Amino acid sequence: NVWKLKQVLYSSEFRHLMEDVTNLPRGTLTDEIDCAANCHTKGCHLLCHDDVIGTRKISFIIYLTDPSWTKEDGGALELYNHKDG
Repeated sequence: NVWKLKQVLYSSEFRHLMEDVTNLPRGTLTDEIDCAANCHTKGCHLLCHDDVIGTRKISFIIYLTDPSWTKEDGGALELYNHKDG
């Protein structure tokens, strides 16, 4: 359930895993966490944006999709290169 997922995401073990995966020194990530949930229906989308907010070190997305979801259903994540100016 969602409560168990939140407990995992907020745990020190998960922070350590994220530090290891992203090559951040241990102790870089704190217990200050921003979390948002979005539910999108067919045809919905997010506008292009970056996730640079304050002192945020990493951002990630967890898709909770129906097991029967296919590529043809749409909804794929598109990433773009950052360009200064």
